[in-house]
Amino acid sequence: MRRIGKNIFIDLSGNKTLYIHLKMTGHLLIKPKKEVRPLSTKTTKRGRTSNEKQNYFEDKVNQYIRHKFFLKSGKTIEFSDLRKFAKIVLDSTEKINNLKEIKNLGIDALDPKLTFQKFQEILEKKPKAKIGIVLMDQNIISGIGNIYRSEIIFEAGILPERTIKSISKKDLQKIYDATIKILKKAVKMRGTSDSDYRDTSGAPF
Repeated sequence: MRRIGKNIFIDLSGNKTLYIHLKMTGHLLIKPKKEVRPLSTKTTKRGRTSNEKQNYFEDKVNQYIRHKFFLKSGKTIEFSDLRKFAKIVLDSTEKINNLKEIKNLGIDALDPKLTFQKFQEILEKKPKAKIGIVLMDQNIISGIGNIYRSEIIFEAGILPERTIKSISKKDLQKIYDATIKILKKAVKMRGTSDSDYRDTSGAPF
């Protein structure tokens, strides 16, 4: 499995790839052969915590199953998407990699190959563009949306209207450092969508 920005790729045997874009409300659920109720921690009125079993798969948000994949292990991978904006494509790996929306993607913001030097080179190709716009352009750098763009430039102390050519190397370094810091923290905190986010066990934010 690999990822570029918000695009998920599951490479299969026979040189096939399953390409998934979750869009706004899509999420994957991995269900065991026999559904197990994951343990959840609940705080009582007295401030004590107790473990109680809850089947998150029964959550209403997890009921909009559009696709279901059956594995040899007996598990299933199910794709739930309330608004039906998401995309799933199964084709040869070569054809998937050459899709226009994939071929034009910029480097992932958390790709180890995105060093500060590479980051600087990429941004300086757009000298007249505003930093607030460039950071969200998936064809330049993938994986930064509106929320994280705002957090990054706030952390770096840079106005979003500033053009790339007006930003010093020192300030570009601040933006780069803030990008890595904010995105890694976002992954650790399980994102920012507290309404319909679900992990593969169906559990909420």
